[in-house]
Amino acid sequence: MPCDTASRSGERNWRALGAVTLAETLFAAGAMDASRDALATACELAADGRVPAAALRVWTRASHLAMAHGDTEGARRFNRELERVTDRLAQSLAQDSRLARSLSALSFLTS
Repeated sequence: MPCDTASRSGERNWRALGAVTLAETLFAAGAMDASRDALATACELAADGRVPAAALRVWTRASHLAMAHGDTEGARRFNRELERVTDRLAQSLAQDSRLARSLSALSFLTS
């Protein structure tokens, strides 16, 4: 199973991405509690700021899953996390870079 492989790697990016993928898969299968648990794992891995590339995906998908679970406050919270990550990534780049402008635009859309 790909999520098991990601978990065994020990690499936080892969673990976070594997956990959010598992959360989506479990949600689609109707296993809501297990989906929430997997999502919590993904969010925990993304929250410490050490995996900004994976965090973009985790917070985006977490927001979508929260809305699907009917948790609008959770979706707002995940969108705030997404905004923090995009801002931090944009600030780490040259301000005139195309990627920095794209990330800044994404941040504006999640507000």
